Amino acid sequence: MKRIVFLGFGLSSGGAEHQCSQLMNMLVERGYDVTYASFGDVPDHYYVSPNVKRVYLASGASTKKKVWTVEKYLLKVPVDVVIAFSQRLSVLTLFPLLLRPKVKVISSERNFTIGEPDKYERILMKTGIYRRADHIVPNNYSQGKYLAEMMPSIKNRIKVITNYTDINLYKSSPVPNNEITRIGIFCRFEEQKNFHRFIDAVHLLKQTMSEQFRIDWYGNRTFKSEGQRKYYEEGLQRINDFHLEDVLILHDATKDVPSLIPQFDALCLPSLHEGFSNSISEYICCGRPVICSDVSDNSVMVHESENGFLFNPLEVSDIVRAMTVYLHTTNSERSMMGQRSREIAEALFDKERFINDYIKIIEA
Repeated sequence: MKRIVFLGFGLSSGGAEHQCSQLMNMLVERGYDVTYASFGDVPDHYYVSPNVKRVYLASGASTKKKVWTVEKYLLKVPVDVVIAFSQRLSVLTLFPLLLRPKVKVISSERNFTIGEPDKYERILMKTGIYRRADHIVPNNYSQGKYLAEMMPSIKNRIKVITNYTDINLYKSSPVPNNEITRIGIFCRFEEQKNFHRFIDAVHLLKQTMSEQFRIDWYGNRTFKSEGQRKYYEEGLQRINDFHLEDVLILHDATKDVPSLIPQFDALCLPSLHEGFSNSISEYICCGRPVICSDVSDNSVMVHESENGFLFNPLEVSDIVRAMTVYLHTTNSERSMMGQRSREIAEALFDKERFINDYIKIIEA
């Protein structure tokens, strides 16, 4: 069996980290020799099998030393396949492995590029280093199409593998039809997740709706930068200024999402951009109506008026429109949307197909 190294920052809460941990666990179940090498100083949020070897690179060191340590590690580690789960990690991986052409590299893309590409994507594209990747695996069809158009020379190396969600872990349950409609959100308090604009939408919704509602947002409050912390604190100030404490309640991130989802009538994700959303995947597995932004592949999982409602995340008025339409639905309509969500999930998420798609490119 091939020796596989996953390179990562760590297994903190997040969609990419969740998919990475699940894939590693599946590969060791199939008998592969799997190592997870991380260089971020963050605690694990997701479970990893004890059969996955752990390597911690340059803990507590400066950024410069971390980069140098990662490159030395990749040049020397006995390995057949390296998997990098983001564009930034691909940059760190591909340059040193130019010197090891026999090592297979799988670069995983986790988001859909909106507007100007970030600096890591520009490096991958403009230097041509992406051609060193043996396989490029976007987790959504939108990004796969985008990459093929931006860099035709890598078109034949692109293989879309959408995210996996365990339909047995995220079990379907009846929509509770609470007396006060309860809506849940499970994602970070960050700009990508549209925190400020969503607060503005809730403010307008509270002013215009006669129906009572409550929104519970669960998110990680361990921030990677002062800019992210400031953005969160500005959001808190907005909530206080608009007196929304009774309708928008913030919580710490939780590992126990499957046990919390059943208490909500619907789930929401207001992101500005996504790859293939783990949150929405979990929502529909649990049989819930979903109100979310119409970006990337969200419409693959949320079909307008069938199992939820889509909105333009850049328009506060459109967020309000979608939320209002949902709040005006009957209990019967909500239950039917929940059932439709589960049907869509069962059609999309197949564990064997997910792991076999990865094994095919590992063994190619």
